[in-house]
Amino acid sequence: MAFSPIAILACLLSVPVFAGSSLDYSLDPAVLDGGGAGGSSADYTLIPSIGAGIASASENYELSGGYAGQLIDATAPVITVTGENPTTVELGAAYTELGATADGGETVTTTGTVDTDTVGTYTVAYNVSDAEGNSATQVTREVIVTADATNPVITLVGASSVSLELGTAYSDGGATAVDNTDGDITGNIVTVNPVNVDLMGTYTVTYKVSDAGGNPATQVTREVIVTPDATIPVIALVGNASVSLELGTAYSDGGATAVDNT
Repeated sequence: MAFSPIAILACLLSVPVFAGSSLDYSLDPAVLDGGGAGGSSADYTLIPSIGAGIASASENYELSGGYAGQLIDATAPVITVTGENPTTVELGAAYTELGATADGGETVTTTGTVDTDTVGTYTVAYNVSDAEGNSATQVTREVIVTADATNPVITLVGASSVSLELGTAYSDGGATAVDNTDGDITGNIVTVNPVNVDLMGTYTVTYKVSDAGGNPATQVTREVIVTPDATIPVIALVGNASVSLELGTAYSDGGATAVDNT
């Protein structure tokens, strides 16, 4: 006949095996003489104690000799990471820590920092213990900060298409550029402006820029159309518009001037 370890231990201690005992329970003889609690099994630890027993016990059992046994939870909580693990974030981007949860509802402690301004791999750790002092196996999240791969964005200032008459001065409105890590990089824009206001035609002004990581922005363009001259010249009299002189007096006309936009 085979005896369970619990039954054998109970015989040695002269403590009867109570209903429901199994290999999930163990008896700790150390406390019978006032010693500390110890010993555990896969799920629970049965701790006999003198008198009223341990306050945090969940169930009480009568043992011989006037002792009371109590069933104590010895199962550690299980931690589950919230969100992706591992997770990646670009250099300079914001990182939001989603934390972790414990199956018993305990508050999980999070440790570790992530520097999104430095490329590398970072570890965030999660720990928790339950009310009985059972510590969960630590769980970690790997956060990988990758090199900047986001292109800057160029925005035109003014209209994307401009028309002007032949010979009219042209002043380009320019553009602005913003990058996710470098910020305002408008000063780095390279503008190619081939507009010739003295020659009719359609011209394309281009704007280009790259960030410190070498990521190029999508090129932006402006169309400039130089149209035929349609402005009338302006004539201006030299002298008065009305002149009086006596009969026989010689007349010398003051003439006029004319100005054209081209």
